[in-house]
Amino acid sequence: MKVMTGKQGQTFLIILFPLILIPAFILAYFAFGAVNQDEYIQRRRLENSLLQELDQTNGRIQLVLDEMVEDLYRSLPKDLSLYHDNWIDDWEENQNLAGTVFLLNGEGEIVFPALDSTEKANLFYWRYMNFFSGEEAIPVYQSIAEEYSEEILAEEVLAEDIPNDSSAPPSPAMAEAPAAMSLAEAEPLPQAKSTLRTQEAASLFELDEEVQERVYGLAEEEGQVYLKRNVLPQLETLPETEEETQTVVRSVYMESTRYFEEIVLQGEFGLIPRLFDSTFTLLFWARQGDLIVGCELDMEEVKNRLSAAIALPAGEVRLMNILDNRGEALIPQSDKGREEWRRPFVAKEISEYLPYWETAILLKNPEEFQRQLESSRYLLTFMIATLTVILIGAMILIFRLSTRQIKEVRQRVGFVANVSHELKTPLTSIRLYSEMLSQGDRSDPEKIGKYADYIAAESQRLTRLINNVLDFARWDRGNFKEKKELIELNDLAESVLEGLREEYEKAGFTLKLTLSTDPLELWADKEAIVQVILNLLSNGKKYSREQKELVLETGKKGKEIYLSVSDRGIGIPRKYRKKIFRQFFRVDTSLTTRYGGTGLGLAIARQIMKNHRGRLVYSSRDREGGGSRFTMVFPLKEMRSKK
Repeated sequence: MKVMTGKQGQTFLIILFPLILIPAFILAYFAFGAVNQDEYIQRRRLENSLLQELDQTNGRIQLVLDEMVEDLYRSLPKDLSLYHDNWIDDWEENQNLAGTVFLLNGEGEIVFPALDSTEKANLFYWRYMNFFSGEEAIPVYQSIAEEYSEEILAEEVLAEDIPNDSSAPPSPAMAEAPAAMSLAEAEPLPQAKSTLRTQEAASLFELDEEVQERVYGLAEEEGQVYLKRNVLPQLETLPETEEETQTVVRSVYMESTRYFEEIVLQGEFGLIPRLFDSTFTLLFWARQGDLIVGCELDMEEVKNRLSAAIALPAGEVRLMNILDNRGEALIPQSDKGREEWRRPFVAKEISEYLPYWETAILLKNPEEFQRQLESSRYLLTFMIATLTVILIGAMILIFRLSTRQIKEVRQRVGFVANVSHELKTPLTSIRLYSEMLSQGDRSDPEKIGKYADYIAAESQRLTRLINNVLDFARWDRGNFKEKKELIELNDLAESVLEGLREEYEKAGFTLKLTLSTDPLELWADKEAIVQVILNLLSNGKKYSREQKELVLETGKKGKEIYLSVSDRGIGIPRKYRKKIFRQFFRVDTSLTTRYGGTGLGLAIARQIMKNHRGRLVYSSRDREGGGSRFTMVFPLKEMRSKK
């Protein structure tokens, strides 16, 4: 569509501005009218008040948990080497919180209780023997905001452009610090700084829905698993369909796994939540030298103490309760059943030490309150929807004129900024060796061949770089077209490797090929799959050290077929493994700074695999002598889908 100029452009603007401004003023008028309605104000005040009350209650519950752990730790004898003098029986008898008491030696073996001594002891062995010995990892739980705190705070700094000087306003977390502070205390310790940054990130995550969506998107992209909540708070769900409801209510805690030896290195004592089917328990542990002592907590006593934390008179409009991992209320309410507590007015998760537990509030008379809200909401929704259609129709005209130009400019600027310096290196090398060829002694065929090889290698490098940039640009514009055909993965892998064998062997590499005995046919874009393999082999060549070995392997596993590329290179540090497939990301270590690159190769490879309904997986070869393995996985169903 051509850009209008002259009188046509003026006429267009004269018509367009009223179409946008008049609906905008009408929408603002009705929006302010809705805000001023008493029902809306009451809802916001009630919601904020109840959420603050839940925050305070969760704080008291966390304090009770901390007091229980400290109580258990203080009641332990100072010297566990005297465990044979009946201190275990005394501790279990005098400590109301102690359920099944245990004692471990330095090898993680259970010294007490003895196996087959009681049914409770046998159950304890079944639950924890493999965990204590390091043969089994268990789920642990962490706040998703804490895990992604650096990403949250980095994005906020970029968005707000906060100046880094003494005139900048203090952060909310710093504002809570005591006003009186000595000069020695003016600079927090690194651990205090980390805690303050984590608190600030958690606050931003809770208050900003855009931050939540971005963080949840990162977590899902990296394969993180966050918990499924047992309740559906009415203020956090969409009432349209059950499917929509399930997608809106998300947990703020994510699940990972750790071994016992990793957990006990975090401090002198602690608490571990454990779930066995529907049975929830808390495991207390404490270290004294090489020995570890602890107990399963008596959950009835725990529930009694937690219930006491909210044993407050019910207000005029609400009821509060604690819901356990099964969604059952700790404090019985004669007129409120389990199903009602599963759909509370508001609810909040409590702590990573109580996964799936929540505090919840029910309204005593929700029907009248909901009726008032719905009448206002339906009218306002209808008016906003009508005006939105008008606004969208007007904005489409602008987007049709400007979107393409803006997008092209943004892409050109972005690509030039990231790859301009990468293009200089191979061009400089080609020019250098070309000059050496033109000015050197042409009677020496060995030098001529050597220079020609350098020029060919740099040309191939330049071609791959340009192809990566062009492919990425096409995907960014959404106009990349695939040409799928039936290919045989074994033959493809063999042909690619044979085509590169001479070049790689000259560089000192050993190439190995292990092919599946089964035919591995799939319907795919041959050139795209070859590009992925070439990118992976190029990375393996670039980052290999003294041991130069590249291995291609194909195979079939279950309902999937795969092709893997393995090397003996520098590998990827654990903290970077979740980020290597992001656009323009490169590992920043002393071993990689001397290598060039745009950070597009793996991003393009992953996009190609997604387009083939497959995935690209990284795995370390630390236990095999070092290096990396990238595996291209294709589903069997994609083999049969001839589109």
